[in-house]
Amino acid sequence: LIHSKLKVLKSQLKDKIQIVLPLTYGSSKFKKSQIEALFIRSGFDTISYKKKLNLDELCCLRLSADIVLNFQISDAFSASLQEHFFSNSIMILANWLPYEWLKQKGIYFHSINSEEIVFSFTKIMENMLEEKNKSNENKKIISNISAWDIVSKSWCADYRTLMNY
Repeated sequence: LIHSKLKVLKSQLKDKIQIVLPLTYGSSKFKKSQIEALFIRSGFDTISYKKKLNLDELCCLRLSADIVLNFQISDAFSASLQEHFFSNSIMILANWLPYEWLKQKGIYFHSINSEEIVFSFTKIMENMLEEKNKSNENKKIISNISAWDIVSKSWCADYRTLMNY
């Protein structure tokens, strides 16, 4: 899906993009190779990770991503998503994913349908500094949502409530 949308980007934008494909779990080796080949054939500078990353590699991946697209069929507020928000990545998420509550908490991201990928990606590339500045507050907000000391207090309160029943 993403490949079919991004391949129509203008060449001057393509030249500024490096596609990073974290293909570290799921799918067969053959399917992973097909995905990688699609981007390479479309003229993108492409890096793919096919083996599990160690913690240092994973941190580097999160910190190096300027723009992250998440157009999975479903998502359960994965650790990788939280890490990208914390790392100040500009996030483009499928509007069918259940993340409106993040906007209500003040997290900045683009929630779009698949037909808007090229337009949104182009707009972000043209306004990268402004987009990075808007994403800057995400680290603080995601920490207040996901940090262990916050989460554990919430879990304790939930447990106490349940025990009173």
